[in-house]
Amino acid sequence: MKRKLTVACTAVATLVLVAALAGCGGGGSGSSSSGMKTIKLGVFPSGSLAPVYLAADKGIFAKHGLKVEFDTQNGGAALMPALNSGQLDFAFGSPISVLTARAQGLDVHIATGFNAEGPVSDMGADSSVVVAMPASGIKTTADLAGRRVSVNALGAAGELGIREAVKKAGKDPNSIKFVELGFQDVAAQLKSGAIDAGMVVPPFTQELEQDGAKVISDFQREAGISDAVLVTYSGSAAAKDPKELADFQAAMKDVVTYGTEHPEEVRQEMVKQFDFSPTLAKTIPLGKLTTQVPEQALQNFARLLYEYKVLPKEPDVAGVVLN
Repeated sequence: MKRKLTVACTAVATLVLVAALAGCGGGGSGSSSSGMKTIKLGVFPSGSLAPVYLAADKGIFAKHGLKVEFDTQNGGAALMPALNSGQLDFAFGSPISVLTARAQGLDVHIATGFNAEGPVSDMGADSSVVVAMPASGIKTTADLAGRRVSVNALGAAGELGIREAVKKAGKDPNSIKFVELGFQDVAAQLKSGAIDAGMVVPPFTQELEQDGAKVISDFQREAGISDAVLVTYSGSAAAKDPKELADFQAAMKDVVTYGTEHPEEVRQEMVKQFDFSPTLAKTIPLGKLTTQVPEQALQNFARLLYEYKVLPKEPDVAGVVLN
């Protein structure tokens, strides 16, 4: 069954990570009849996770004694409550969600890195960017000051990264009027003039460029947070099971290796899982897959969470990543 790539507008801000999450599959990990350990892995609809589905198809998790059951939600922040309650064993998302949850006292960690922005190429940015239509008059990151800009979740990586990029461009980051909007809704709102610029990810970036939009800001790179775009989270249950954690970490290393060495298979998986057209899949730049989580990237996230008043104090990054 294909997973249609739509990212709904997140109704819950990052700070409401402890809210109850309805609809998650019950139960944590367990042993299957085949003797493999069943783990529930929280994901969201994004082409960037195609290497994970590919790895499952290729038996990479099974090689490490793991049977993966995918649980799909709208984003990493939405997965955090289920992870904390033990309904999920691991999940994908931004390091910001982990730092925010830990600041609230939740027992969550980063199990592994997953991807970072790759080198700039002719195919464009492989992660989140800000785009605008020519009629807006917006041409540079600095031009976003004072304008209406959409992000997929208020108080999350998009908002903080855009603020920091605008600040580094010499303009007032607090003058931006942020609007929470799902990626699939950005095109219509840009064309109607309801917003001046919008945060998008592939394939929406490429689709908008075909309609005449221009990439204005590769804000994650400009803000210094591009070295840890997505990571895997681990809840307290996994942290207390050293073998399960070690097996998952070893599997993720193989996921990263296979995805890096087989980019065309990753693109084929995008078509299979997310209804991408083969033509569109060929135009999407692939991120840099890595299980590493640079401490400097975490420190930058922590600083931004405090500087832009998402958290009352700068979170401590010590012990965030499980070894």
